[in-house]
Amino acid sequence: MQFLEKFGILPIQAVVLTGILAVVYILPMALFPVYLGLAYYAFRGPRESIEALSISFILVFLNPGIFYLPETVLMLRWFVLIAAFARIVLMFQDRELSLFGPVSSILLFGLVIGLLAVVGSYHPVISILKLFQFMIGVLTIFYAFRFTSDMRTYWTKWFTSYFLLVILLSAPFYFLPEGYTRNDVGFQGILNHPQAFGVFLAPMTLWFIARFISGESRELYLIFGFLLGFIFIFASQARVALVALVLAFVISMVVKFIRGEEFIPITGNTIEKYFLPVAAVSGILLIILNLGMIKERFNEFMVKHEEYTSLEEGYQQTRGMLIEKSMQNFREHPIAGIGFGLDSDITSQSSSQASGLGIVFSAASEKGFIGSAVLEEVGIFGACILIIFIGSMIIFVVKTGTFAQWTILFTGLLVNIAEMVFFSFGGTGLYIWLLLGYATIPRK
Repeated sequence: MQFLEKFGILPIQAVVLTGILAVVYILPMALFPVYLGLAYYAFRGPRESIEALSISFILVFLNPGIFYLPETVLMLRWFVLIAAFARIVLMFQDRELSLFGPVSSILLFGLVIGLLAVVGSYHPVISILKLFQFMIGVLTIFYAFRFTSDMRTYWTKWFTSYFLLVILLSAPFYFLPEGYTRNDVGFQGILNHPQAFGVFLAPMTLWFIARFISGESRELYLIFGFLLGFIFIFASQARVALVALVLAFVISMVVKFIRGEEFIPITGNTIEKYFLPVAAVSGILLIILNLGMIKERFNEFMVKHEEYTSLEEGYQQTRGMLIEKSMQNFREHPIAGIGFGLDSDITSQSSSQASGLGIVFSAASEKGFIGSAVLEEVGIFGACILIIFIGSMIIFVVKTGTFAQWTILFTGLLVNIAEMVFFSFGGTGLYIWLLLGYATIPRK
């Protein structure tokens, strides 16, 4: 147990998460009682809500080449979110409701987008349900962290453990075909898609190194986590994840400079202490990547496994067409958009709805860029309200958070530049908002 703690992993939490994964691997239908257990656990309190939602995300996104997950059982993930929301609502019986930080703008966003859904959406029911999922998800996470703001140290350890466990459990599959189930090229670890794995890795990979260089912590496992996370981002071929990581770091550094804050300097003793182990691990990772193929792998990373003659052509084929389709819908519906959460191909909604017991839970949609997607769905008016919402969140986190929290905020936002997950609480959006919620915890 102490061995795990030295590597930044909470022992009991590690055993529980690993145990759950082992159980659903051996007996897939055990996912049913697992989700019921998570819903009950989420209802116990705000801390339990965050932990249950974190585990729920992993279960939804497990690699199908390793785990068999019944789709009907996965719909139970919504009960975990509803249970967590109910717990937060009940807590207001004993507490005064306070609209802290960006919450006021979140409520304004929900009101305006709801009205636009009623007035302009091609499928009002789907739009309102998706908006409801988003609103209760964001409010649940923000208030859960608000009610547990005195547990800042615990949450830092929790997400450290969460990240390290996923990448350590994924590491063996780097050498196995199951780690490349989706397309045989991009590494996806224990998650179901290389892009999802890249988006998972980017915020925390940067968070690890940001904590180290800022002086928040100088533990050796932060460097190891960063190195392994960076290698896996590269192996996943998730270009947007790498771009988001780099841009988030640059923006955070600019904010740091503007605010006139300084880092705690890295002393000579620290360098001497970590030089040899870091050099050894870096050497091993470079050998694994094969030094002679680094240039070739970089080219593959930029254009993936498609037969593109240039990066521009690859972009047009992968994201350009999606953006153009969204912009065409925006030009036709500039004021209210086509409807919140709707697919660009409006006629496809009836076939892409996910439902259970006769109730529509969601409708899948893929959008290439958050800007064009938002304009398409909610028009100019809704986009302006979203800018206010995001702006208030950035101001709040910059004022109250640490440098490391800024990097999480900006990476979480920037992963949407070509892989919009911002509103997807049935998907990667849940994970991103868990990290954004952590970023709102005020520094001491």
